[in-house]
Amino acid sequence: MIRILIVDDSRLMMHLLESILDTQADFEIVGWAENGQAAINLAQSLHPDVITMDVNMPVVDGLEATRAIMSSTPVPIIIVSTLVKGDQMMVTFRALEEGAVAVMEKPSSQDSVSFEAYSRQLTNTVRSMAGIKLVKRRPGRTVPVKAIPPTPAPALGTRAAYEVIAIGASTGGPQIVQKILASLPAGFSVPVMVVNHISAGFTAGMAKWLQQNSGPEVVIASHGDRLEPGHVYLAPEDRHLMLARRRGELVAAVNKSEPVNLFRPSVTPLMQSVAVTCGEKSIGIILSGMGGDGAVGLLDIKKAGGQTFVQSEESCVVFGMPGEAIRIGAASQTLEPDRIGPRLIQLANRGLQERN
Repeated sequence: MIRILIVDDSRLMMHLLESILDTQADFEIVGWAENGQAAINLAQSLHPDVITMDVNMPVVDGLEATRAIMSSTPVPIIIVSTLVKGDQMMVTFRALEEGAVAVMEKPSSQDSVSFEAYSRQLTNTVRSMAGIKLVKRRPGRTVPVKAIPPTPAPALGTRAAYEVIAIGASTGGPQIVQKILASLPAGFSVPVMVVNHISAGFTAGMAKWLQQNSGPEVVIASHGDRLEPGHVYLAPEDRHLMLARRRGELVAAVNKSEPVNLFRPSVTPLMQSVAVTCGEKSIGIILSGMGGDGAVGLLDIKKAGGQTFVQSEESCVVFGMPGEAIRIGAASQTLEPDRIGPRLIQLANRGLQERN
């Protein structure tokens, strides 16, 4: 039985979440909290398997509650937040830095067309989070990332050994994407493309959050964007992001074709397009996430002669996507999150040295 603590200052929202979760035979709602302090206390006394956590609450907000719980009695926390803008949206993503495992929008009314799909997503997320191993975090562990000097630009007339890096992630992935980008210098010589499954409405906030600690510039890709060094291109909401070559230049191809592996954006089309367009000059990376999206595309990159990495099992919130890539033989190497950024810098610098 999966024991769940619901935290929200709105009783109406509590009942709505309960109406979704209580339909599952393997779920048990063990408590309710209307503010972050109550959530901290109940996490210690009830020892739930999963917590759904609101952000904006009286007494103690969701960010502080997440920080306190993860430093004392770690438990998988799913941030369930209203779509907000500016600094409030950043609080939602800072909760990921403090140890929350996923972010979801609050549900709309039961009469909405999307309610059934939302209910399915929430129950699947809760079920996949139960039982994952977490470690205590030190209070105040989040520190600003120091600026990293730019990498040298390729000399005129030279070509880098790698033309593009494609990253795919889902649940538990945003934290690792942030870690990787924070380790890359401004002006990093290889453009990066990212597909990360995330709830509708959070893409713009994620781009802003990633930019805060990133050396390269993070943008949401638009169709036809020319890929440039020192830039990270994030898949737009409800659109596939792929790679194409136009008049010799790499460009982003964005479309709303059918979902792949139930996702739009999907990691698989990105990886497959990268394999076709850049072949041995491509690098593919799959991070934490549910399911197997991206594995087949990563295998295409490997077959084309590119570099392929996956996140290590012990560091993943959910090992589904990397695990599937390993199962089908798509991963050339398994790396800890702290080693991915330095490995990319090494490959980029080696390519420039070899070509100069």
